Amino acid sequence: MKQDAKNRLDKLQRQERLKNVFRTLCAIVALLVIISGFLIYRYFPGKATKVSGVVTGLHGVPVQKRGENLYLVVTLDDGKIVEVRKPNGVSYIKSARVELIKIKTSMFGNVRYDFKTYVKEILERPTSAFSPTRFTRV
Repeated sequence: MKQDAKNRLDKLQRQERLKNVFRTLCAIVALLVIISGFLIYRYFPGKATKVSGVVTGLHGVPVQKRGENLYLVVTLDDGKIVEVRKPNGVSYIKSARVELIKIKTSMFGNVRYDFKTYVKEILERPTSAFSPTRFTRV
């Protein structure tokens, strides 16, 4: 009789452990599905088009610590105002014309903008009277 009760208790304990392992595995799988869904949403764009606009400002905290981002505030040609992450090594030039890549994700139709380049016509300024290129030897 004691052996039979002990066997039943052992069986119930094994079943409870299996339930706990199953719940843990389900939670891990759900977390992996959420993370992979975010990655698909973020890194697998659907349709990409080029748009252009004018830089109107800079948003963010210019601190030399890593991890802080600066955003260019751009007014697009259609009048929409967007923020674009400023890549490292790209300087801020106010009122300069920029070219952006408009990315519309295929999953939910969300839109994000990535910086491509400054447009050259605005950046080519005339040389001043004191420019070293003005005084050339013949």
